[in-house]
Amino acid sequence: MQYNLSRLKGRWTHLSRIEGGIGFRGPGEKQIEIDRRRINDRITHLKSKLEGIEQISKTKRKSRKDIFSVSLVGYTNAGKSTVLNRLTSSHLYTADQLFATLETITRSKTLETKERIVISDTIGFIRKIPPYLIASFHATLQEVIEADLLLHVVDISHHKLFEYMDTVSQTLKEIQADHQEMILVFNKIDLLPRNQYMFMKKKLRIDYPDSPFVSARTGENFDDIENAISKKLAHSKKNIILKIPNQEQKFISYLFDNAEIIEKRYNNDSVRLRIK
Repeated sequence: MQYNLSRLKGRWTHLSRIEGGIGFRGPGEKQIEIDRRRINDRITHLKSKLEGIEQISKTKRKSRKDIFSVSLVGYTNAGKSTVLNRLTSSHLYTADQLFATLETITRSKTLETKERIVISDTIGFIRKIPPYLIASFHATLQEVIEADLLLHVVDISHHKLFEYMDTVSQTLKEIQADHQEMILVFNKIDLLPRNQYMFMKKKLRIDYPDSPFVSARTGENFDDIENAISKKLAHSKKNIILKIPNQEQKFISYLFDNAEIIEKRYNNDSVRLRIK
């Protein structure tokens, strides 16, 4: 909208020559004023709506603050929504177009380790994002800033993949999210001929040895993503040592069901647990 507003002046010059002299306005100028007013009204409406979305998103984030959160980031059309669909068995809208995802979509997932996480899909990044656009999608980008882990999804089949990777890294730096834990996921391996895929994988493994190479469309190697998330989650936990009286059997049972027991030692009147 703001982009279109800046281009209005040159759009109706052909009408300005039809009528109007010194001190008079031609139909082109009148049309510009009408269009400008309509666009400004629409911008005001959308900004108000975005503020509402941001408030709702903030409330949702608070409600799940104790749950490990993962945000998908990447250049637009890298396949983030398809990755989320595959990871969480969802059916979100996907399209090969700019900004197919316009707001944050969050789904929960239970890992093989029985731990529950939440995964959020976010707006695709582009080169030279205008500052007003970053401000407009503040609610979506806030999800990225506050995430425990980022999944940077890269379209390995695109000839500009390195340029797009740099764009995403630069955007994360601009929103001060460049120091977060990250897993780089090379997606769309099904679009490459086998020989080219093997060559690219060997080349990329030098700099990104732990990155999964997957196809969100076919599901190939998708367990590698979950395994990588599980490792990051395990690494993020702190070890706690507890000494619990034997009579607290309900609490001890709860810990065995819901925590990772690293070490246990039974004494006459208590049990000593080292947990994550």
